Amino acid sequence: MSIIRMFVLTLSLAAAVLCGAAETVEQGKGETKPASPVDRKFPAEMEAAGKAAAEKLALGLAESLKSGDFAYFEAAQPQGDRRMPKETFAKMRARLIGHYGNFAGAEYFGRLDQGRVMDFLWKLAFEGPQKAPGTREIIFWVRVGAADGKPVIAGFSFYFN
Repeated sequence: MSIIRMFVLTLSLAAAVLCGAAETVEQGKGETKPASPVDRKFPAEMEAAGKAAAEKLALGLAESLKSGDFAYFEAAQPQGDRRMPKETFAKMRARLIGHYGNFAGAEYFGRLDQGRVMDFLWKLAFEGPQKAPGTREIIFWVRVGAADGKPVIAGFSFYFN
């Protein structure tokens, strides 16, 4: 799964921007000071919007895993230059299906409060092939931070068992 791990490392740079030690520059002085403690917490009033953004991505991924049509995941990804390309998705999907079986469904699992970000979790279920029948589940998480009063997807990954 090295291609997935490489992608996660790339996305972790965005998370580092949101999660790192924030500093502010006092206007006109050029001096930096640590951000206030209230800036170090994901805003509670943004949780519903953050979950909605994460859900859009997770369900887009689920539909693309099921159908093989990258368009669903492509449309669900946030705009910007850190989008997963079609070729990477195709390799990731082939490896997931090859290892776990055919995609069977996604179910919201919960959230983890990580301070400045929230991790929203989904269980992705796969049905094993004839030679290894049964359902296998993995966790797909979407990390959401806040910027300019809006939720921002900072990264996503899988937790494999």
